[in-house]
Amino acid sequence: MQQPNRYGVYEKETTREVARVGRSYASVATCQCEDGLYRYATAMMYSYGGHCGPIFASAPGYASEDAARDAATGELLDRLAAMQQNGDPESARREVRELRDIIERGFVQPSLF
Repeated sequence: MQQPNRYGVYEKETTREVARVGRSYASVATCQCEDGLYRYATAMMYSYGGHCGPIFASAPGYASEDAARDAATGELLDRLAAMQQNGDPESARREVRELRDIIERGFVQPSLF
């Protein structure tokens, strides 16, 4: 378990890439916080932009790393859906659509192995 720094930010313990299309990717970072709960941060980059952020002490906590990762995946799917509606060129919207499709396939049908 970790202690937050003076800004209320935790260091990530694990990072899992949930989708990749060429140089575009989406990932989820998690850590177990001092209260025993897991918190997450998401990152996503594609040819016209992206986002990333830290794991905050004030963020909602989850009882397990899997639950935190599921919440993060849902957040990524929501963001990617919204990004498909922006004014980026068709090639960038295609990248975002492909990332979203990969995440949805893995989220709806998790690997059996």
